[in-house]
Amino acid sequence: MFLIYGTESFLIKQNVNEIKEKFNENDIIKFEENVDISELTETISFKSLFSPARLIIVENFSALSEKITKKEEQKFQNLISALSNEDVNQVVFVHGSDKITKNLFSDFLLSNAKQIKCEKIAQKDLTSQVYTYLNENKVKINREDVAYFLSKMPDDLNIIMQECDKLISFKGTISRNFIDKSVSDYILNDPFGISNAIETKNFKFIYGKYREKMKEGDVLPLVIAQISSIFILAHQVYNLKKLNLNAVQISKELNVHEYRVKKAFAFLNKYSIIEIKKILKDLDILDKHLKTFTDQNNEIFESFLIKNFARY
Repeated sequence: MFLIYGTESFLIKQNVNEIKEKFNENDIIKFEENVDISELTETISFKSLFSPARLIIVENFSALSEKITKKEEQKFQNLISALSNEDVNQVVFVHGSDKITKNLFSDFLLSNAKQIKCEKIAQKDLTSQVYTYLNENKVKINREDVAYFLSKMPDDLNIIMQECDKLISFKGTISRNFIDKSVSDYILNDPFGISNAIETKNFKFIYGKYREKMKEGDVLPLVIAQISSIFILAHQVYNLKKLNLNAVQISKELNVHEYRVKKAFAFLNKYSIIEIKKILKDLDILDKHLKTFTDQNNEIFESFLIKNFARY
């Protein structure tokens, strides 16, 4: 019996699939939302001398997130009894949260099931793991460009791995230009991210957000990639806007979502094109310095922030 739970749906799915591989498709029974407890108990209790072992998957079981009423207690006692006597079939409970409500059933499950907790991967670890995964699959890419790739991704490991598989199908060196052209465009709604801090043009807020990201485990190349992508897009949008293109036309021309183009319009109201060009030049110098003086990365980056944003 397994309890697979946590906030990372990709890892949950991966662990469930590993168990499913040991069974024929016809021998897998799946219970999803609004599970009938009596039906589940009956399915677990059913035994046949002529049937192979079955895999019973129970997803989002209410007893793991809700209290059990007095009226329901006997049904859950019957279920616990059926699970205690199960010695043929494999039962897997899947719970998409790291919080489990305490009650008589969850107490039983936590004491008797093999637990697999699937937590979100910290950003610093994610960059390393994606870099390793791509290299193992013969993808030629450096760590800085992996960080840039992740800066364009939503906080969804399922989507990240899908986009990784696209990169794997390409037989060549992966550059930032290739990433821009090949990776699907996602609306990154990150109201607490470094990009939104940059938009405020408030040094105290920008620096505070940078320190916060470092404490959360973000890696510096990822933070720099996020900042670079904002100013690069703003520069591109500025040039196309001068040709009298509107947001829809620019969106098609750059192959980015219209939402991001409109964000760039708002950004151009905060920063002049002279400021944008200067910051892009300093970002290029910063990138070269970080590759040379690896033990002083944070100090070099903080100097960049002070130089370009402290006057605001």
